[in-house]
Amino acid sequence: MDFDKERNALIQQIEISFSERRSDEELIEFLQRMELADSQNNPYETRHWESMLRGHSWQEMLGDWRLVDMLKDPDYVRAISNEALVYYLPAYMIQTATELDWNIYLTILTPRIVDILGRLSLAQINALIALAEFKVLHRQLIDEGNLIYFSRSMIDSFEDLGLRILGYLDEMGSILKRHENDNQSPV
Repeated sequence: MDFDKERNALIQQIEISFSERRSDEELIEFLQRMELADSQNNPYETRHWESMLRGHSWQEMLGDWRLVDMLKDPDYVRAISNEALVYYLPAYMIQTATELDWNIYLTILTPRIVDILGRLSLAQINALIALAEFKVLHRQLIDEGNLIYFSRSMIDSFEDLGLRILGYLDEMGSILKRHENDNQSPV
């Protein structure tokens, strides 16, 4: 499979796994009432999140460099609410798959993604794993004859995300197995 086909398949996987299940009216209401950030502890960052995201779907944020840029900044990462991070994560994921020349690090964002894994479906978690694998496998890319090298810390960030997600899935599997064993009646 060639690079463009792999990237398009990944983007399609992200779009399907994060597809909107709300009606248009429900989505409009959700986007208006969603808590975007922690305004009490992060007023400056909250104002920026509010001005950029309020009323916009994650699909409308595709191609907006500010989302990716803000999610590289520790202050903005701390400020964004879990609800907003879960909702806008697919736009970030698609941007990282699409805009390969952007210097996108997950080091700061990875702990927050791990914190919200319990809010994601298995399909969404699989899309995150696919993104991490895609980025690691394509460390060296050819773009119009120019070689673009990902830095080692960027690759480490994607590998770390993948490992943390797999650790989370293993832990959830162990919990489910214990729960199943606890609920089985002795023969």
